[in-house]
Amino acid sequence: MSPSSKRAFAAACAAWWSLLAAAAPEAPPAAPLDEARAAAESAEWGRALDAYTEHLRGLTTREYRDKKTYVWLLDELEKAAPEGAEVDREPLAEAAEARLSKSGKEADPVTDWRLHHLLAEIAARDENPDEARSHRLEAIKAYPSIVYAEPDKHSRLQHLYNEVARAQAEKDPEAAEKYLLDSFLEDSRFVYVYLPPWRDVYEDEPEKFEAFRLRVLDAYDAKAEKSPDLADTLVHYRRALADNG
Repeated sequence: MSPSSKRAFAAACAAWWSLLAAAAPEAPPAAPLDEARAAAESAEWGRALDAYTEHLRGLTTREYRDKKTYVWLLDELEKAAPEGAEVDREPLAEAAEARLSKSGKEADPVTDWRLHHLLAEIAARDENPDEARSHRLEAIKAYPSIVYAEPDKHSRLQHLYNEVARAQAEKDPEAAEKYLLDSFLEDSRFVYVYLPPWRDVYEDEPEKFEAFRLRVLDAYDAKAEKSPDLADTLVHYRRALADNG
């Protein structure tokens, strides 16, 4: 082969490989959940929150979307801290604050209640109970109005209410009970009362737990009478509580 033929052949081969490289499929982007985990490992909290939000937006309520929160990121932050060192939760708190909807705008049904819930947990672990309560109440306020197929399995709302009430119960159990029952009667989104945590509140006073359980049964009856459109769901959960204690 002559020198000119060799050069022509080499040029043709280079062009061919260029075409193959251009046609080759690019590596698929990381799935949002994998992206969130990778970002958490490198302490990129804003990126982790955004990626996990993208993951949540791809789920349905039947896939337990609304049982999931951002608190796992806080757990990852704490696990990464050196043993015995003071944990700096502020970077995660700042990333969460920056992603809250601006004042006056409608709450994002996926992010806002979860961001407040995360900020409440950060405040609680930083031993700031007033700030924790404020964010917990904001989380409840921002929680969307959703008709779940099975609220006991798919909704987080009953747990948000319990977190507020349980914290209050540490100082005033009666006021905490009143808050929970009044909220149950007034909030149409709140159709299922989750009672197991209250066994811990009254661990040494089982008679008080039983009295509270009976008041919850009465509240189911009152709410069903007040809200006939919710009666089917309420009667179902009332019967379950009456039968199982």
